[in-house]
Amino acid sequence: MKQAPIRIRYFTQLIGLLLVSYIIFFGILCMVEFRKGFLDPELMTEALHEVTLFFIVGLVSLPLALLLAWRQTRTLLSPLHEMLHTAEHIGGGDFSRRIKINRSYDELDQLATSFNAAFDRYEAAVDKLKNFSADAAHQLRTPLTSIRSAGEIALLKERTPAEYEESLRQILEDIHDLSVIIDQLLLLARLETGTTQRGFETVVLEESVDRNIDRFQPLLDQNNITLNII
Repeated sequence: MKQAPIRIRYFTQLIGLLLVSYIIFFGILCMVEFRKGFLDPELMTEALHEVTLFFIVGLVSLPLALLLAWRQTRTLLSPLHEMLHTAEHIGGGDFSRRIKINRSYDELDQLATSFNAAFDRYEAAVDKLKNFSADAAHQLRTPLTSIRSAGEIALLKERTPAEYEESLRQILEDIHDLSVIIDQLLLLARLETGTTQRGFETVVLEESVDRNIDRFQPLLDQNNITLNII
């Protein structure tokens, strides 16, 4: 069974509370006024007048009470609506939105602070994902470019079996490097999620540079490019 909106439920509860208070007060007034009338019959007319006047005032003020109750429920629920709208904007990609803190330090402010902290972590996670995707694309582009270049160079003209063998060897090396990069990216993803313990090892940068120069040497030779490492 579908429930009514929370504003309707709060409004109904508030009106119910007002009606109960009105009935209790009206009952007490009737008891007091009619008691005076029973004790002194001359005051019965005045008692009836007082009770009737209170009843009429209550009926006349009922629309105003309904309006005030409706506005009060709107005021009470406005922070929740702001939280909802902020979450919808963030879900739509506007990660700069945050819930306004009223500095009243009540439960709603505490809830808003918790939501904002969660939104900050969500934005940071999205930024990490974007950076990871960009880094992954950059890392994968290098061996793929080398593989394509080696294949294109091998097909430019007829070559000896030894030259084809050298091209295939270069492609296999690039595929191996590509597999290493993929493994490293997967390891980095696990490190980011905390599922793998961090471990580091020393890398000789000169060997890495020399290996990449050898990978692109056929493409450099084809374009008459000389690369000198100082």
